[in-house]
Amino acid sequence: MAFPNRRLQYVRHPFPPDICRHVSLLPTGLAEAAISSNLSVQCIQLLASVAQWAPLVETPKTQPEQIIDPQTRYCRLFCEPRECSRDAVNLLLCLKRSGLPSGIEHVICLGLAIAIRHLSGENRTNIFDTASLEALNTNIKAIDTPTVPESEVIIWISLVTNWRTQCRGPLRRADDLLDYVVDSFPVSRSWGKLVAICRKFWWFECFQEDWEKCWRRGMERYHSRETDENSNKQNY
Repeated sequence: MAFPNRRLQYVRHPFPPDICRHVSLLPTGLAEAAISSNLSVQCIQLLASVAQWAPLVETPKTQPEQIIDPQTRYCRLFCEPRECSRDAVNLLLCLKRSGLPSGIEHVICLGLAIAIRHLSGENRTNIFDTASLEALNTNIKAIDTPTVPESEVIIWISLVTNWRTQCRGPLRRADDLLDYVVDSFPVSRSWGKLVAICRKFWWFECFQEDWEKCWRRGMERYHSRETDENSNKQNY
């Protein structure tokens, strides 16, 4: 696939009015990341386009024949505007072409691309998924000292990615990603604190139970690792 031949545009805050309008459409967590991190104008515009579909998830039509189940509405959040998937991948290619080091922009685009893939295709796991999850893990771990907004983006994306990619059963790379977050960010070990962070992004009450199940499985693995480590220490 040929790399898109366009130059990414980065602006410093205070942003011009048109960029401020895009940022105003974003949930708080992504708006904070846009303001405090080095996100390109193209990335901010991509997130703003996704934000336009968020009301579809928990605001069904009033007419009975128009009521859509929550899962379908969530799918439409990412899948009706198919260009969101294309733009996320193209932006990743632009980042690669520009030679920019791994950062939160790579993480956001990979997270979107993975979510879109797992909502729009029948074959849930293939080589594209494996490579994407590996890339997401690599890019997250490459951010040595993430800021608070960047940390919150990582926590949110890791939870949603873990949930979406395991619809047909556990997926090791997705578990590895959530395990890394639990190990690296102590705040993620409390469900109450994790919810408080994720509510700053696209959060839907209809999926809270499913998200909590993913988190609890992650915590079970965390406590198992703790037990193994303590056992190994006692053996020395």
